[in-house]
Amino acid sequence: MWKCPVCDQENNAATVCPRCGYDRTCDYERYPTAFAVTAAKPTHTLRREWREMQSSLAESAPQPAQQAETQPVTVLLTLAEAAAGCRKTVSLRSGKNRVRLALPIPAGVIYGEKLRYSLFNIHDGTRRDVIIKIRLCRSKILWNLFLHLGALATIAMGLSLCALILSLVIGIFGGSFVSPADALKMFLGSAACYAVFGGPILICESVYKKKYGPKTLAESVRCEVSRVIPPILSDHI
Repeated sequence: MWKCPVCDQENNAATVCPRCGYDRTCDYERYPTAFAVTAAKPTHTLRREWREMQSSLAESAPQPAQQAETQPVTVLLTLAEAAAGCRKTVSLRSGKNRVRLALPIPAGVIYGEKLRYSLFNIHDGTRRDVIIKIRLCRSKILWNLFLHLGALATIAMGLSLCALILSLVIGIFGGSFVSPADALKMFLGSAACYAVFGGPILICESVYKKKYGPKTLAESVRCEVSRVIPPILSDHI
C-alpha cells in the first residue's frame, strides 16, 4: 500500500496510480538517475497541475456520452524522445473531420507501452479516451524510408502475382497477355525488393522490442494495460 503524492489516493498497484497516472518509477527526485532528465516535472508541479485540472473539470458541464478509440494509435519515437519525454501530434477522427492533437509523452516510456488519454471538450465537457502505443527507432528518416519502400514493393508483388495468374488463365484458352515466365520474373523481383526493404523493418522491430521492451513485471503490465495520463482539456474534440 502506498499513497500517491499527486492525487492522495491509496493504491495497491505496483508502480502506477490508476487515478492520476503518476508513475513512481519516474520519480527522479526520489530515485536520481546518472543523467539529467530535463523534460520530467517535479512532483509538486504534477500535484498542482492535477488540482487545477480537477477544479476545471468540476466547473465544466456534466459529461455526455464517452467516445473511445477502439484501436491504439501507434506513435513512433526516437530513443532520445522516449528517454526524455516529448509532445507528439496525433491525427484523430472527430465526426466527419480529422483533428490533430499534441499529446504529452512522459519520460521513460518503453517499446510497446500503452498510454491512455482522457480528452475533455472545454465547451460541453464531452469526454473521449484515446490510447496510443509506443514504438521506438533510432532514425525516423531511415525507418519511414524503408517502410514506404516496403509498401511499394508489396504493391508491386501483388500486381505481378495478379499478372502471373492472369497470364496462366489466358494461356489456357490460347490467348496471350504476358508470358508466364516474364510474370514470374516480375513477381520474384518484387518479392526480392520486399525482402530487401521490408526485412530490415521486421528485424529492427524484433531487436528493439527485445532491447527496449518490458523487462520487469511492472513494465509488462504497462504494455498490457494502458497507463492513465492526467486529463487534457481541448476544444478540438
